[in-house]
Amino acid sequence: MAIMMLFALIALSQTAMSTKPAEAKIDLAVPAELEARGEHGTVIVDGDVTSDGYITNPVIARSSRSDAIDAVALSRAAKVRLSQELLESKPSKFRLVMRFYQTQGFDLGTPYTCSQAVRDADWHRSKFPEEPIERSPLYALIQTSGMILDAKELAFASNPTFLDKAWLATLDACRATPDAGFTQTLIRVGNK
Repeated sequence: MAIMMLFALIALSQTAMSTKPAEAKIDLAVPAELEARGEHGTVIVDGDVTSDGYITNPVIARSSRSDAIDAVALSRAAKVRLSQELLESKPSKFRLVMRFYQTQGFDLGTPYTCSQAVRDADWHRSKFPEEPIERSPLYALIQTSGMILDAKELAFASNPTFLDKAWLATLDACRATPDAGFTQTLIRVGNK
């Protein structure tokens, strides 16, 4: 009998461990006071789900490495109410992936200045010294555009090594021309 109870407990704990939380991803603008300092990033917040769909006990599962961005994420998570569709699966846990970047909804014509790009890159480098280049949504958009679009001016972006070199050279060029557009500067540098 004791062995059967032990197997039942093991099975129950394995089931509990394999239950994935419901998950949603959301892109949010960086609050203006944090944008001025270059703070940005992705925060993952885990929490419990109440029977009426609210998130309780939110905790940071992965930090942006910005205390202020993490605090905004926790505050926003505490106000989340799950959709009826998500509630139908009766989740007990929830994971919210929040991306705070200045380039949300970005397209290649959006004015993202060199000065902001430099602030963002410098802040990222100070918080993530192990990552020489941030693989931000903007980086991913340009890389993907270089791979799938037949745009001659973005051909350099299809080669990851060349894109990395062009990205770093663009940040250097941006330090000398802070009012220039970052994307336009990247295209110019990438096509030299």
